[in-house]
Amino acid sequence: MLILIILLSLTTLFILCLSLPLEIAIRLDFSQRVTLRLRVLWLFGLVKRELGWGDGAAALAGLSRSGRRFESIAGAFRGMRQVKGLWGRFLRLLKNCLRSLKLKEFVARLKIGLDSPADTGLLFAYLSPLGLLSLFPGCDIDIQPSFEHDAIIQGYLSAVVSVMPVRLLMAVAGFVLSVPVIGAFAGALGERWKRRSGRERPYPSATLPLCL
Repeated sequence: MLILIILLSLTTLFILCLSLPLEIAIRLDFSQRVTLRLRVLWLFGLVKRELGWGDGAAALAGLSRSGRRFESIAGAFRGMRQVKGLWGRFLRLLKNCLRSLKLKEFVARLKIGLDSPADTGLLFAYLSPLGLLSLFPGCDIDIQPSFEHDAIIQGYLSAVVSVMPVRLLMAVAGFVLSVPVIGAFAGALGERWKRRSGRERPYPSATLPLCL
């Protein structure tokens, strides 16, 4: 009985912890090299994790060179479209995940210039509607042009996002336990079992001749 009470207490505590918001802060700096900083805070700062990449451009280049990974991801998306109802469940998963996010702050302070002043002016003609985002609470957009005949980008982008882990887990659980996902998973296991069974029986069965 005592063990049951302890297990119930721990389960309740775990659910309460998942109900507390998780704060994610991201900062992307553009200077002589691109740097990315990621900070995660949970349980009112008791759990804190900071990550940093000193050269974001090199990291992106490394990802672009890993062609196999992107090919496998693209193949998974193509296969997802062939399973009835699976693509719709995936889009619903993305929608539910976005609903669990809350943007608390977004700051963009950039100075951008292209090789040609005319191209810079044309670029800012397209970027000018972004200034309307400053009307929303927590958003601060300040993008300035540079007409120095050099392609530059200076400044930083930062965002603070709050997410409820319990909502995120519920969205993922709803996707994993849906009928299309279970059917696709069962079909993949069946195909894998067939291939494995074929490898385990390399020699075909033969009938022995009867000697009269």
